[in-house]
Amino acid sequence: MAKPIELQTFFFYHRFVHLAIVTPDRFNFVKETDVPVAARRNLVFVAKVLQNVFNFSEFTANDNLAGLNEFINRSKPALLRYFDGLPRVEDPEDHLQVTRYDELTHQTKPVMCISLHEIYNTHSLVAK
Repeated sequence: MAKPIELQTFFFYHRFVHLAIVTPDRFNFVKETDVPVAARRNLVFVAKVLQNVFNFSEFTANDNLAGLNEFINRSKPALLRYFDGLPRVEDPEDHLQVTRYDELTHQTKPVMCISLHEIYNTHSLVAK
């Protein structure tokens, strides 16, 4: 089972970083609407390396990017410091001090429906 930090880095990378690197024209990072094929291929390699950094995994020995494993290992502490420095948000139940059973413990206030005739009779009895 994956650790929470691995899930955080995976989500962060794939949701924000990966798309911005692979398709810079979509996010208006470049002026041209068409990124050259060679540049896009280079961006895919950069994205592949960063994906391994964010997944805390090295390239296999027979992969042509295996020479970047040292960079990946050097980048792990900085990535962990970054995610450790992110603010922690407590659960709404803890912050608001409520539970799912809290609503069940509250008693509902009774509602009375009185007709005009009953109000008249009650006032006449009090007036006596």
